[in-house]
Amino acid sequence: MIPGKEISGFEWVFGDDAQGAPRQAGSQVHYTFDNPGTYAVHLNVFTTTGEKFSESKTIVVRPPALNACFTASRTSGSLGEKGVVGVRFESCSTGNPTGVLWDFGDGSQGDDKSPVVVHTYEKTGKFKVTLSLKNAIGTQSFAEPLTITITP
Repeated sequence: MIPGKEISGFEWVFGDDAQGAPRQAGSQVHYTFDNPGTYAVHLNVFTTTGEKFSESKTIVVRPPALNACFTASRTSGSLGEKGVVGVRFESCSTGNPTGVLWDFGDGSQGDDKSPVVVHTYEKTGKFKVTLSLKNAIGTQSFAEPLTITITP
């Protein structure tokens, strides 16, 4: 509100548009930024007497928090006659990762973003499995490692 002035309109520029095209709207707006970043938001207020008042603020939009976690269908198994043990890993992670890295502890890795990953172990030993996530601005989250034990 501008004391003693009758307002005729509002014009908003949200700073995430390459052209910066102003949007005609009311004094209160709801707007969603599609990507994380720092944006300069500008507001122009027009009065019935032709005056223009302007204000700018900086808005910082952060990506959703990452939280890497996973579970395993089993933590031990025997190679037995088949000579392999399959383990189903299920991600319970939150956030919006742009990068995913599974390390199965046996020299193999994967970048599968699907919530369920199956890995086959073909030798005996103890294998430390890890999951790490990275988002668009480089923030990383690491799940608690899990040890898979494979016996003969």
